[in-house]
Amino acid sequence: MLLEMLLFSGAIFYLLVGCCLFTQWLNIMQQDGRIRSGMLVKLFLVIVSILWPFVVPFAYLELLPKYKSSKESMSMFAEQVSESLAVESNA
Repeated sequence: MLLEMLLFSGAIFYLLVGCCLFTQWLNIMQQDGRIRSGMLVKLFLVIVSILWPFVVPFAYLELLPKYKSSKESMSMFAEQVSESLAVESNA
């Protein structure tokens, strides 16, 4: 009974996340003017939505270095702004 409940809950979670990702990715592709909404795009979305447990971690690993570099540049920018504000307040 407990195993069936866990499997059912896992299946519901898998389907819910897959549906959410499908709609999100579909909206992103529709907003992008370069991508035509053809059969190939829909097939791609279905495959990616089914394989989301593999796609999402790899996408996260791809975005992580970009986040780190942008975080470093933002901290450098914040330091420059705070230094310029300190110079202006002393003048």
